[in-house]
Parts: sequence; structure tokens; C-alpha cells
Amino acid sequence: VNGEQLTFDFSRSDAQTRGFLNSPFANTASVCFQSLFACIGATIPINAGSLRLISIVAPEGSIVHCRPPAPTTACTLLTCAAITDAIWIALAQAIPAQAQSGWGRRCAPMTAGFNPRTRRRFVCTHHNCKGGSGATEGFDGWNHTGPVSNMGGSRATDPEIFELAYPYTLLQYEFAPDTGGAGKWRGGMGVIIRWRVEASDVECVTVGSGMLEETRAFGLLGAAPGSLPTMQITS
Repeated sequence: VNGEQLTFDFSRSDAQTRGFLNSPFANTASVCFQSLFACIGATIPINAGSLRLISIVAPEGSIVHCRPPAPTTACTLLTCAAITDAIWIALAQAIPAQAQSGWGRRCAPMTAGFNPRTRRRFVCTHHNCKGGSGATEGFDGWNHTGPVSNMGGSRATDPEIFELAYPYTLLQYEFAPDTGGAGKWRGGMGVIIRWRVEASDVECVTVGSGMLEETRAFGLLGAAPGSLPTMQITS
């Protein structure tokens, strides 16, 4: 911070990668604005006047300002979360009462196959597999929300719609106790969800980085971190 000017400096970021985590400058700028305004309050308008005071240093060719034809598929999810975490940890040094603790990272399957009941192919993005948001001064985190890239705007699929649309039977869907980081104000809880597959040859891919220790939701001001998600396939 320099007077009224606020600068986000990513000059030490790694070079762009061969993987799909690269962030175009527009995405990086959007994440900076979102992460900042999520902490400093809803009374400050997001307009040309407020944005004029914000500068972003992001070297071209880096993972936060990639050059074409860099793959960017996951930048709005995984790289967004990493940028947000870095900003909130930095803001916690200046405005600890307004900064947010880490949110649970995305970690969920996407499945596809043939539904024998509807006799149609299907693709399912499992939005029901969500962690919680981080706590902030005076407030517990939200349970079963996220990811941070849309500030909790990802809706969970209604259980009955889930069973109607896909060849799955839902067996368990409930809050997972003690998964939010403990503290004076705790982080939001994730869920336990189990379903039985009622079809053969279903393909599955895991989306997100949530199972990595490096992405564990961090606590602030002495609070404990959140839990890491796990996934299991049983027969």
C-alpha cells in the first residue's frame, strides 16, 4: 500500500507451465478485485473510481499472465484459489479482522456414461462434493459451499434430481463433523456423500486440487486449518 494506491505484485511468480493452470491477465485481475472486495466490505462500490486505485504487476509469460497458446482450462478454479489464498494471507497482516481464512479447495469427481434407465448418455459434475468457507472475525464459515472462485455461488444438486437425472442411488448426504478448522470462529463444514452406481462402464475423473496438503484450508490468527477431502471407490 502506498498512500491511496494498492498494488498486487506477482513479479516473483513462476513462468507459465505446459499444464492447464495458466491464468490470462484478465483472470488474474478479476481474482485480485474479487479477493480484495470480499474483505473490505459491501459498502464500497466496485466501479471505475475504486478500481483506478488498484495496480497489478504480473510479468507477461508468467503463470499469472500467460502468452498464447498456453492452456488455461483450470485457471478460473485452481489458479484462482491459489491467488485468492495468497491475497488473503497478505491482507491478514494489514486488516486481520476483515481477512478471510482459507476455503476448502475443489475436489470432486466428474462422471460420464450410459444411463440404462433413460437410455441416454450422461455427464455429471458432482457439485454436492463441496467443502466449507473460511471463518472471519465475528463469523463462522459457511457450511458446504464454494468453491472460492465463485464465492459460494455453486449450487448443490437436489438429491431427488440427482437420482432422477443419473444412474445413481444416494446412500448418505450429511455434514461432516469437525472438518472446519477450529478456533474462536470455526471454518465451515464439508459433507459426507455416498452413492451407489446403477450402471456399468462409468468413467470418472477427479477435478480440483483439494486433496493436496499444500492446498489445505489455512487458519488465521492461531486458528486450526481445515480438513483435507478424501475419495474412495468400493465394490
